[in-house]
Amino acid sequence: MDPAAGINAELVRVILLRLPLRSLFRMKCVSREWNSLVSDPSFAWDYRTVAPPPFAGYVLQADENPAYGQLRFVAASDGFKHPNPVHSFDRKRCRSAPCKVTILASSGGLLLCSKKSHSYFVCEPLTRRWRGLPPPPDRPPSLEVGFLHREDPPLRPRSASSPPIRSYRVVRLFYHSPTAMAVETYSSETGEWMASVVPSHQPYSSFRMWPGNAAVAVGATLHWLAIQFEVLTYDADEGSVGWVKLPPAEDGQMGMSLAVAGGRLSCCYKDKLGFDLWLLEDTAGSGRWEHRHRVQLCNVEGEAWEEDDRCPRDTYVRGFHPEDHRVAVLDGPSKLLEYDLVGGTTRVLRDTNEWQHQVLPYFLPSWYFLGV
Repeated sequence: MDPAAGINAELVRVILLRLPLRSLFRMKCVSREWNSLVSDPSFAWDYRTVAPPPFAGYVLQADENPAYGQLRFVAASDGFKHPNPVHSFDRKRCRSAPCKVTILASSGGLLLCSKKSHSYFVCEPLTRRWRGLPPPPDRPPSLEVGFLHREDPPLRPRSASSPPIRSYRVVRLFYHSPTAMAVETYSSETGEWMASVVPSHQPYSSFRMWPGNAAVAVGATLHWLAIQFEVLTYDADEGSVGWVKLPPAEDGQMGMSLAVAGGRLSCCYKDKLGFDLWLLEDTAGSGRWEHRHRVQLCNVEGEAWEEDDRCPRDTYVRGFHPEDHRVAVLDGPSKLLEYDLVGGTTRVLRDTNEWQHQVLPYFLPSWYFLGV
């Protein structure tokens, strides 16, 4: 007998619309009718308007070497308990997971990983699916890697023949000649790498890129930080390479980092007393920077720090909240916490005895998988 038989269909719909995402998936197994209801494109449209908090948090990687580094996940919302993306890397939980991979980037609920310098995997943590990419055409001694995911939000209800688009691109840039750069792009739509040569008005060989350089994606443009106070950019849609000068740094400001804040590229300068936050006004044009915040570490107070209730000076900005660009993620010698740039309040994310090599924002809209 169908366990869902006899229950008012409209009441079922109202209840299901208020369930967290993981619980909603489980309800698809109750009956064929419930599975059909949850999979209906119109249900996904309605769910988007009343959905609980989206799947958002931070993937932490303590060490660049996967043989020693540990992966952790910290939720950015207290609305309900999300599935843990890090479980996709546990071979006891996910048999298809490769051994000892390094996470390179996070985009659209997908993680780009590497096992060796030229071996790549894409992980979909919510479904614990792994996809190995074919070997790239070339094996240069040094290169920059970026990851782009194209989102297709449902501006209107989908038809059954129009599933959500989940395409992504992996981009590799490296030296070709004094006036050009080689570009290799893998597309999930074609399943192949495409190689090209792109002119550059500045020689890539004259720049030293920041060690452990993670690409920052704003729209279809990737950004890599160079030590010479410049940013290497690549527009994947236009196929063009560019350089953006960073804002002027004060004496003693040497700790630099890039992140995304409110859909704009941000630059953070760190010194002994605090940090300055800048936002790029026009990513495609003038390259003007706007100074938005100056934060004195001595003013970061609260229950986060046990000794003298002050934020240690050796604390660094690792990124921003996946949804709220006013909240910065600070990484200190004993704590990882969120700091509200406007209100000045703190929230401890995790107690830790080590700095994090990477803090990757992980964000997935609630509607993303409902059409499956």
